[in-house]
Amino acid sequence: MLEKGICVLFLVLAQIAFAQEKDAHIVQYTEETFPKEIVKKNHFVMFYVPWCGHSMRLAPIWEQLAETLNKNGDSRVQIGKVDCITHRPVCSDQDITEYPTLKFFKVGESKGTKFRGARDVPTLIAFIDEQLNNTVTVSIMFSIRSYLFNFDRILRLLSSWF
Repeated sequence: MLEKGICVLFLVLAQIAFAQEKDAHIVQYTEETFPKEIVKKNHFVMFYVPWCGHSMRLAPIWEQLAETLNKNGDSRVQIGKVDCITHRPVCSDQDITEYPTLKFFKVGESKGTKFRGARDVPTLIAFIDEQLNNTVTVSIMFSIRSYLFNFDRILRLLSSWF
């Protein structure tokens, strides 16, 4: 009986160790951490339920994406996930009704852009690049507009002196 208990304990510990290793590059968010962390950096988040077949099929792809992008720890985007069974309030606040749902959150924003596309690593990376380039493009456009506005003010000021 004792041997059987030890074997079960060993299997449980091995499974826990494997699960931690498997998600080594993915940040798991909770009700407490999600709202605080999501606005600090660009995030791509998978909202899932553990029993869903689609969620289970996406899990290794999501891990591969996270490993590819987060292996250095200084990626422009953090790959994360939220278990919608355990952390239902987060999923409710994000209007998650189907699983898995993938959303990209830009720095400073608490509402994300829903991903609708093929669920493979190249397509997911292309979507991330598109989101990041849009962020850069908007930032550049705002800077150009600000520069032109200030340049116009300087020209009017100079013309008033002559």
